[in-house]
Amino acid sequence: MTMDIDLVYERITAAVNDAEIPGLTKNVVATAFSPDAPTPPHFFLAEFVGDYDADFGEDMNLTITARLMLSRAGEETGQQEGRQLAGRGANTIIAALEAVSNIGGHSALGGAASDIHLRRVTGPRLYDFGEAHFYGLEFTIFVLG
Repeated sequence: MTMDIDLVYERITAAVNDAEIPGLTKNVVATAFSPDAPTPPHFFLAEFVGDYDADFGEDMNLTITARLMLSRAGEETGQQEGRQLAGRGANTIIAALEAVSNIGGHSALGGAASDIHLRRVTGPRLYDFGEAHFYGLEFTIFVLG
């Protein structure tokens, strides 16, 4: 399968947006790019590492770093929201991604990949965007070509 990285980013973004994941104040908004000024809760796909010839063929695997920026309006609110969205179950980031994974032998992300797996979440920690400061989580997403 030929890996179209831009299409993978677009389909992951669509999966999160289509899931309409409620944060504490509004739904999570996702973009396929790092924003200059995110409006929390904002999930975005950032850096990736691509591994060519993962199976000594033409496949490519990706490890994508995604971030979720959360409000810092109060000491507790953004961190509480992060724990809620990072957990398992309905209305979480992992639920949105599992909905577009390889289920029942069908390819993932509408045919853009063989499978997708959310491997890790870390946080919360503080992120700076210009003059703005956010609590944030970092997700590691594995995409099998």
